[in-house]
Amino acid sequence: MCAYGVLACTSYDPKLLPDPRDGGSAGMHERDAEVDAGSDSSAPAADSGEIGGPDCVPLPEGSACAESCPERCNGGDDDCDGRVDEADLRSECRWPHASSVCAGDACLIAACDQGWVDCNASVDDGCEAQLDSVAHCGSCRNVCSFANAESRCDAGSCTLVACVAGFGDCDERAANGCERSLSTLSDCGACGAGCSAPHVLTGCAGGSCRFGSCAAGYGDCNGDGAMLAAGDGCETKLDTVEHCGGCDVVCSGAKPYCSGGRCTAVVCEANRADCDNDEVDCEGDLRTLENCGACRVPCGPLANAAVTCATGQCAAVCRTGFRDCDSTLANGCETSVRTNSDCGGCGVACSHPNAAASCATGSCVSTGCSAGFADCNQNLPLDGCEQALDTTAHCGQCG
Repeated sequence: MCAYGVLACTSYDPKLLPDPRDGGSAGMHERDAEVDAGSDSSAPAADSGEIGGPDCVPLPEGSACAESCPERCNGGDDDCDGRVDEADLRSECRWPHASSVCAGDACLIAACDQGWVDCNASVDDGCEAQLDSVAHCGSCRNVCSFANAESRCDAGSCTLVACVAGFGDCDERAANGCERSLSTLSDCGACGAGCSAPHVLTGCAGGSCRFGSCAAGYGDCNGDGAMLAAGDGCETKLDTVEHCGGCDVVCSGAKPYCSGGRCTAVVCEANRADCDNDEVDCEGDLRTLENCGACRVPCGPLANAAVTCATGQCAAVCRTGFRDCDSTLANGCETSVRTNSDCGGCGVACSHPNAAASCATGSCVSTGCSAGFADCNQNLPLDGCEQALDTTAHCGQCG
């Protein structure tokens, strides 16, 4: 006999139950015959005494019963058709998307209709879940969910349909969804679409590269810096007598030399400049945080970073657990890479199908499979907890 809550019971004991696959309409079953044993099979069973109600229909005078009511699970012939507790279209023992039976004075689910399942273990709403939905794809607990993506259920398998705006499936592995942000300088608007130009500080906004500014000590003297990849960036070094501290700023006459972005009468060695403008000596070191590449061009302080100027260019050395994901020097290392959205790197999502994941240490690790799932192939990074544990091959545990 099928018990309450069984997800898929397709065999029946004809001595006990009517086969619900025929809706109780194929005539008298063996159970009905046993209940009515000893009586004329053409005569209705005795009235249970519980009939009556708005759904009852009076029968003609002389009938075996006064009225015909919806069949209930009570051991009586409520509809006066010679059968007891049958499940048919007029029976109260009938559940949505399911075959129903009456056993022990209780209406039970015998079997779910094709493509439906009883996931909440409640008889009241029958077999309520469709197995081709993203919430129950092929089994009750298989939820179709991919990081930063839309999904659908195809023939019991989850499929990634499309990435949400601003994310891409750059490694072409559906298991970890759309794992990369498309708002970084390495992936700006598309996977692998770099956003850079020589001596230019760039940004990525709305999937498009943006010109920020020229790096210290350089200028866009031909005016094509905003073209980024199509131009040559900030091509001109601003420490020459033709371009001293700015495009077309020429040093001549009494101050024919250029050092540290200033015209001066003093000749300075490389990485030195007359920063105090006394035209006596070249006291300024252009490799310091106060004068980086040019006089009075400071570096930092920057958030979550140490700053350097070893080569005459300001640079940020991010502290452990942070990255400069927008490549904007002014805000330092603005992104923590110990979160599930940026795990170990900019835009690297941390997620595993059917599993909880954590990136507290900068590496994506599973903190356990979701209820009803297991990592049976021992390849968690690739496909997560891939196996539902409500199958005949994996019932409660792997294998």
